[in-house]
Amino acid sequence: MSYAIITLLGKIPPPQKGQKAATYTLSKELQKNFTLKKENYTNMLPLLVDNFANEYSIVSIYTQEAKEVQKRVLAFENLEFNIEKDGIFIADTKQNTLEASYPYFLEKYNEAIERYDEVIIDLSHGFRHLPILAIVSIFIQSIKDTSKIKHIFYAKELQSFTSYEVIDLIEYVDLAKLSFVLSAFEANYTIGNNISFHNEHYEELVDNLSIISRHLLSNSLQQLIGKNTLLATTRKQIEQLLEHEKNFHSFEKSLKQITNHLLFIETLEQKPYYQQLLALAKLMKERDYLLNSITLLNEAVGLFCAEFLKSLDKSVKKHIESFEQRFDDKYKLASQSKHIIRLQKNFLQPYLFKDITLKALLLEKLRKQDTTQLVKLIEDVGALRNNLAHGNSADAVANVKLTLHKHITEFEKIINANEK
Repeated sequence: MSYAIITLLGKIPPPQKGQKAATYTLSKELQKNFTLKKENYTNMLPLLVDNFANEYSIVSIYTQEAKEVQKRVLAFENLEFNIEKDGIFIADTKQNTLEASYPYFLEKYNEAIERYDEVIIDLSHGFRHLPILAIVSIFIQSIKDTSKIKHIFYAKELQSFTSYEVIDLIEYVDLAKLSFVLSAFEANYTIGNNISFHNEHYEELVDNLSIISRHLLSNSLQQLIGKNTLLATTRKQIEQLLEHEKNFHSFEKSLKQITNHLLFIETLEQKPYYQQLLALAKLMKERDYLLNSITLLNEAVGLFCAEFLKSLDKSVKKHIESFEQRFDDKYKLASQSKHIIRLQKNFLQPYLFKDITLKALLLEKLRKQDTTQLVKLIEDVGALRNNLAHGNSADAVANVKLTLHKHITEFEKIINANEK
C-alpha cells in the first residue's frame, strides 16, 4: 500500500525574531487517529513533514514563490525535506503558460491522487483558485473511489496568525455527494452508480433509495408496497438522520419532499391496482419517462377493463376472480379484458372466457353499456404505447407528453364516471 499527503504550499514565512510560531492542535475527531509531536509550527508544511513524513509521501503543490518561502520555513524548523521530490510545480496565473492553466492544475492534481492507494488532502494553504480547483478534483475522485481519500485537513483559524485547529473536511465531501444524490432522486428517481460515503448512515440511506429507484424505473410497484417495508424503513432513516445529524438540516426541505413522496407511494396500497398504476404513470410522465408512463397507463386501462367487466354480472365477476387466483397473470388479464371490450363478439381468445354460455351472457350485458369512450381510449393508448416501444414515434417529446397527458385525463374521467 502506498500513502501520501497532498498539500498546497502557502507563503507564510518564518516568524520574525522575538515572535513565536503559531499553535496547532488537532480536532477531537482527528485525535482518534493522529498525534502531534509538538504544538508550535510556522505553517502546515513543517507540521506534516515533522509528524507524517515517515509513513506518508508528502506531495507538494507549489508555485516558485511558495517554494522559496517554504525552504526558509523548513530551515527555520530544522527539518529536511525536498519540496520538488514528488512535487508539482504550478505557475502563477499571470504567466500565459500551460503550467498556469486551470486544466493543467486539475490534471496534475488528479494524477497525484491516482498515484497512491490512500491519500490525505491538505487544503490549509494555497492561493486564489488552487484550493477551489482542488476541491473540484476531490469531489470527482471521491465519487469514483471513496476509500482512496481518507481525510481532508484544514487548519481552521482560531486566532489570526496565532492559533489553529486542524479539522477534517471529509464529512463535507459526503454532504456534497449526498446533496447531489437527493436532488437527482427527487427530480428523476435516479441514483448514480457506485456512489459511496464515509458516513455509514448516509450509505444506508442511499442504498435504500437506490433499491427504490430500481423498482420505480422498472415499473415494479408491487415490490414497493404491501408487505415490503422498504419505504417505511427509508422514511424512518430520514427522520433519524434529521434528528441526530447536525449537518443534515441543510437538506431538510429536500428530505421532507422525499419523505412525503415515499408516503404517497405507500398509501397507494389502499387503492385498486389500476389506480396504483395510473398514479405511477403520472409520476413517470412528470419526470419525462414517457415509455414507462405509457406502459403503465396501458396496463392500468386493461386492469380497469377487468374491473368494469366484473361489475356487469356476478357470474362474470366470480369467473374473473377465479382466473386471477389460478394464474396470477395481470398482463394477460389486462390484455384480454381490453380485447373483449373492444372486439366484443369478435373476441376469439378462449383463455379468459372459454365457457360459451358465460361469454354470451357477458356480451349481452356489455352491449347494453356505452363503451365508446373506453374503446377509443384502449385504442389510442395502445397505439401510443406501440409507437414509443418500437421507436417509431416521429413526434417531438413535448407532443408525446401532451398526448399522454390527454389520455390520462380521459382515463380519469372514465374512472370517475364509472364510480358514480
